[in-house]
Amino acid sequence: RPRRSPARGRNPEPETRNPEPPPPNPAWCSFFATGASGVTPRASAANRPSRSRKPRPQQRNTMSTCLVPHTRRENFWMAVGVALGAFVARAYVLQNQALAPAAAPAATTTTATATEAKKSEEGSGKQEEKRCLPCEGITEALAPEAVQAKMPERPLWKLTEKGQLQRQFVAKNFQKAMDFLNAAAEVAEREGHHPDFALTSYRTVTVTLYTHSLNGVTENDFILAAELDGLPVTYSPKWARDNGLAPPKKAKKK
Repeated sequence: RPRRSPARGRNPEPETRNPEPPPPNPAWCSFFATGASGVTPRASAANRPSRSRKPRPQQRNTMSTCLVPHTRRENFWMAVGVALGAFVARAYVLQNQALAPAAAPAATTTTATATEAKKSEEGSGKQEEKRCLPCEGITEALAPEAVQAKMPERPLWKLTEKGQLQRQFVAKNFQKAMDFLNAAAEVAEREGHHPDFALTSYRTVTVTLYTHSLNGVTENDFILAAELDGLPVTYSPKWARDNGLAPPKKAKKK
């Protein structure tokens, strides 16, 4: 049986590519014409003849800034480049804003409020340059009348039933309470005069001051109290409003 002619039922000649080369791209979009890898891609759909052997017209770019026709791949890479450039520019602006010198921080209602600073400064003028004296050199505690006369200088403190100085407040959280206690411990160690600290309910701080060797209040206790009043404290907003250390909360308008 004779072999079937290869020319029967099909075209023996291979399909020819479009002999006309694509129009040259401008220099600024050469990257998008070659792709992100830098390798010239294979002939695009616009340059390949269709199965119906009718050449498909090239799709023209809708961007008014480029008059050169582009394929879908080139349009895609140009859109990616524009989006990437916008992202980099935004990141650069945000980085410059973060590195710029910050303006003076606004005073918060719970951290070293102006009311507390004013109260602590009223009585700290005379004791600003005083330092705690060695307890061995103090022979007797202050009389109750002398302690009562000095109490207006320390509005954040009160006298207990045992005649000791005590300050109690509620911090914003556990970490803020520990920050104050750590700072107060450094001041006490530097002065050589150590108060009694208590932390209850995870954020309620109690500081008790008295001279242990004399079991009474001395000048050292008032000096240390003035230094502890100068430490920053972040109070609980509700506790600060209830104790007059922050302005009252504004009522919501109905």
